[in-house]
Amino acid sequence: MTLTLLPYQEEGVAFLQSKDYALLADDPGLGKTAQVLRSLDPQQPVLVICPKVAKGVWKAEAAKWIGPNYPVTICKSKAQARYPHAGEMVIMSYDSADITDNYIQPKTLLVADEAHLVKAGNNKRCALFRTITRQVIWNQGRIWLLTGTPMPNNPQELWNILAYTPMADEAWGNERNFFRLFNGFRIQTNFGMQVKWGKPTPAAGIG
Repeated sequence: MTLTLLPYQEEGVAFLQSKDYALLADDPGLGKTAQVLRSLDPQQPVLVICPKVAKGVWKAEAAKWIGPNYPVTICKSKAQARYPHAGEMVIMSYDSADITDNYIQPKTLLVADEAHLVKAGNNKRCALFRTITRQVIWNQGRIWLLTGTPMPNNPQELWNILAYTPMADEAWGNERNFFRLFNGFRIQTNFGMQVKWGKPTPAAGIG
């Protein structure tokens, strides 16, 4: 059976293939996994970080869209976590993404599925993920972020997700400017100082 993409998915493939750093934010269920698999070069090293329950899905989809002989390794624990070799896909969960071996192939593609899981920006999971993104960037790799909910609660989460790549600075200059463009302000509450957000300015590029 020959698998085909819908027109909007073909546009997504063209978009991803043209970008070293990208955020694919199609709504859930619209086939972001298929778009990624059709976009990548099977000869490059591919690292997929995703929720634990999605690891098997990625392996099955890779067999469908790339081929049953495409080598895919699922890391079941932190002890197994490693970077992929050329022509191989390695899949691990966010909580197992603790790679102690710093050797990474140049041009590695990192795919972060459900990237909103690292939206907090300041916990252990985020620190592990940030270490990997820095390794990928330093070694001239690519990072594609996938999420149907890039800003679940407030604009800060959007910044935190994009800031794992150069995209945040490219879009808004720096975090202070992002805060200004999204009309963020701090207020004193019974729980301490908290950030509130107003209506984004037109220069924020939203809407």
